[in-house]
Amino acid sequence: MTSVTSAMPRVFTPADYEGYIAGVNACYPEYPFSVAEMRHGDETFDFATYFRKRYVIDEGGRIIGGVEATHLPGRFHPDRYRFDLWVVPEARRRGHGTRLYDASIGELVARNA
Repeated sequence: MTSVTSAMPRVFTPADYEGYIAGVNACYPEYPFSVAEMRHGDETFDFATYFRKRYVIDEGGRIIGGVEATHLPGRFHPDRYRFDLWVVPEARRRGHGTRLYDASIGELVARNA
C-alpha cells in the first residue's frame, strides 16, 4: 500500500514546461506531446479573452501531477471549461489527484463555472 503524501499543488510556471510534458507523456504515451507544442499553444492563446490555468504537484524536484482548466475558444461559453488532470502512474493512489482536483475546481467555482 502506498502512503499518502502532503505535497501541495502550486500554480504552473514557465519553468515547468519540460516536467509537465514529461508527466503528460508518461500518462498518455499513445499521444506524445512536445514542449514546443505546449509553448506555442500558450503563446497564441488569448489570455485577455479566455481563461486557462494549470496547477502542478512536484515531489523531489520532479513534477508528478498536473491539471489544466481552460476555455475552448472554438466552442466558447463563459461558464464552460475543458478540464484535464493527470498523475504519473508510480505516484497514483496517494492523494495527489484529489489535491489537484480541489485546487482547480476551487478556481472554477470562484469563476461561477
